Amino acid sequence: MPSAQVLGLARPVGQQKEHTILISAPYMMPHMSRFIGILESFGFTVIVADVFERLSEEELLNKYSGFDAIICGDDHFTEAVYKANEGRLKVVSKWGTGIDSLNPSIAPKYGAVVINTPGAFTEPVSDSCLAYILAFARQFVPLDRLMKDKIWSKIKGHTLGEKTVGIIGVGDIGKRVMTKCRSFGCKMIGHDIVDVDKKFLEDVGAEQFSLER
Repeated sequence: MPSAQVLGLARPVGQQKEHTILISAPYMMPHMSRFIGILESFGFTVIVADVFERLSEEELLNKYSGFDAIICGDDHFTEAVYKANEGRLKVVSKWGTGIDSLNPSIAPKYGAVVINTPGAFTEPVSDSCLAYILAFARQFVPLDRLMKDKIWSKIKGHTLGEKTVGIIGVGDIGKRVMTKCRSFGCKMIGHDIVDVDKKFLEDVGAEQFSLER
């Protein structure tokens, strides 16, 4: 790994830099070499957390405190965490989209702002959704199991072009799923708590319905 330091190890005297960034986003870890040099070139000290899935409130309070910014995953940022870093922590940046665990409404009270990366996972998640739709429609999983057991039996599947696909939550990911399903000739309906862009619905041939309907 490049010259980033793992928090908990003492930093050599004389190598302190003005601002420190903690990185705790698990899915960023395999690609750290792409980013550490860039951040250090701007004068930041980069500290890489030892994290599996997310940092707990306890870890943020006791092990990983005293940083100016963080690039994180679903770390547990409570009011106590913000209060402990008041006056220093300025930015909590989510490597992804969901920010519920970061409590964005509390952050400004202690001088911090919470931001995210819209669209970061739109393509891979929508691909996964489509893969599951195909797997269920074509019965891939049970067919695969039968084949591996040397049972050559057909299981009835369905053709997507003969089906209606309902999307609950027509945000960026939902829209991409609809766009991809359109290629299969599906009829599409969607539900969202806000009005979906009418031009988009017309372009993909979809309708917006209430959740009850």
